[in-house]
Amino acid sequence: MPYLLKRLLPEKLYRQIAISFTLSCFLLISVLALVTNLASQFDQVEKFDSASSTVAHNIHYYDEVLTMSARMAAFTGDSIWEKRYQAHVILLDERLQQAEELFPATIKIIDSISAANQTLVGMEEEALKLAKNGKLLAAQKLLLNEVYQKNKETYLSGLTELVNRLEQERVTQHIDYHSLFFLTVTAFIVILLVLGFIIWKILNLLIQRLEIENTLAIVAKRMVSPRPSSIDNDIRWTLKFIANKAQADYALLIEQRQGEHPSIIQEWDISTDDQCNEQKYQTILTGITEIRSHSDNSTTEQRESSQTLTDMGYAHLVSRTQSLNDRKSYLICLINSQGDALHWGTHEISTLSRITEIVVRGLNSIENTRKLQLLAERDSLTHLLNRRKYIELLRSQWDNFRRFSTPCVVMMLDIDYFKRINDKFGHAAGDHVLSTTTGIMQNILRENDIIGRLGGEEFSILLPGTHPEEGVIVAERIRQKIAERTIEFAENQMTVTISIGLSLFHHRDENSTVALRRADQALYQAKQKGRNQVSVFEQCQ
Repeated sequence: MPYLLKRLLPEKLYRQIAISFTLSCFLLISVLALVTNLASQFDQVEKFDSASSTVAHNIHYYDEVLTMSARMAAFTGDSIWEKRYQAHVILLDERLQQAEELFPATIKIIDSISAANQTLVGMEEEALKLAKNGKLLAAQKLLLNEVYQKNKETYLSGLTELVNRLEQERVTQHIDYHSLFFLTVTAFIVILLVLGFIIWKILNLLIQRLEIENTLAIVAKRMVSPRPSSIDNDIRWTLKFIANKAQADYALLIEQRQGEHPSIIQEWDISTDDQCNEQKYQTILTGITEIRSHSDNSTTEQRESSQTLTDMGYAHLVSRTQSLNDRKSYLICLINSQGDALHWGTHEISTLSRITEIVVRGLNSIENTRKLQLLAERDSLTHLLNRRKYIELLRSQWDNFRRFSTPCVVMMLDIDYFKRINDKFGHAAGDHVLSTTTGIMQNILRENDIIGRLGGEEFSILLPGTHPEEGVIVAERIRQKIAERTIEFAENQMTVTISIGLSLFHHRDENSTVALRRADQALYQAKQKGRNQVSVFEQCQ
């Protein structure tokens, strides 16, 4: 179980729980020790109470029996009283010895009692002998003389003192027991309170951890597979979510370019401050810029703060992470501009850092998706649409034409004698010619025009919403600009021409590629007629 907790919980939280658990075990052992000691003390008091009462009662009883037996024997001369006397002498000695063992502090009193008792026993045994010999009067005088009475008084006085000391000891032990009981109950209550506090602390830590994990799970669920079209909304939702958690007025995510002079690439922000204006916002950005500039060379956490924001009385919490390529950094800053402390403190910096990492992973995922999409849809040399993507957009334009009858010009373009360029100047020169020609065409075309490289030196262009006459004008402009351009490469100067075939969508066409085939046939006609010209398929027909 401890090993499982150590794997599931952060080290700091695990240490706190382990310490609390160890302290709880120690307190429980202390409670058991207190209860055991109290039970032992109670048993000891009960035993002493019972034994002291029995011993005191028996000593009084046996003393009375001895006195009565001796006197009855002296007055009656009956031997049965002598036998009874002898039996109870032994019992009295045993009880006195038991009293000494029970309460050693009374040994002096017991010694004085024993001495007086020995004198009395001697006189009583002498009286018994006289009574046995028929001298009853002499026996009676012996038991009633002044010496006997004096020893009897000494004996009774010591006996009374012994009983009183036993009673005092019994009362003292009862008082000690009640004091111990009170202390035990007090300690038990205190320990229970401490245990309750520790359990509350542990539960509070676990609840905080569960809340953190729940926060991270919610953010991760939102950012685990973001779409390029919704990434900005997802980031602002995340900022608003953590701002509510931390009770912040502002939450900003800053994308920063690293370097000697760092600059802001992009920023996302949310604000719940009704008094927010452009000047106030710019002041906050200035403070955040100060955080970035100071923290780049920082080696301590103390510099992860802004003196500007502090001077303004703004509570703020900052988290930073590097992007995978180490050229950009991302910073999340939570700000409370009302002078109130943030609900999140230094303990939540790690949580904010993890949220920042989740958001950055989402941004990196979008960036990687875009790169993969470019690789899948674009030609690596000219960065134009590749054949697959171009045919896909051609079908889309064909569907629009069939639905709305929107005119669309389809062009096929081919660089004349391109193989001669490769053979004469090399393939690097040919690649440069392709890139330059592509740039010329892109400068002439509109944003909604579609151009793709179908293979080698062959290109195709779609002009949505364009009539044939306008398409011919665009094609002629492309042909002229390319023919007029002198291309320089490795101290070589080259001029190239281009042939263009042009066609239109028709409702009688079976699919989108029919118009493309017609444009290709028009391109063939342009090459047959001598190249460096524009040919329209419908005019050829």
